[in-house]
Amino acid sequence: MEPESGSSFHCYVVPKVPLATSAQQITGIVVSDSGPMMVNGEPAVHKLITWIDGFPIVILVAHNSRRYHLPVLISTLTRLDVILRFFRCVKDYIDSI
Repeated sequence: MEPESGSSFHCYVVPKVPLATSAQQITGIVVSDSGPMMVNGEPAVHKLITWIDGFPIVILVAHNSRRYHLPVLISTLTRLDVILRFFRCVKDYIDSI
């Protein structure tokens, strides 16, 4: 959350079990074997990048990020060719473990 504006970003992880059709209809999240997770028709990573672009300096905070979440995120950003855009804003991270 950005403290001055109260703006926040919520991200979903790719589930290990199929999403029920009703859950897809409610959340707008669609996961397929052939591509990235989509939220309302847009890749979730692109939604994150668009959100962080609005801030000059970003520090990510996550639980178990160093060993799991950050490597997965970096791999996905690299695969989608948005890693440089990400690191223009993200300067550091905090792991809650």
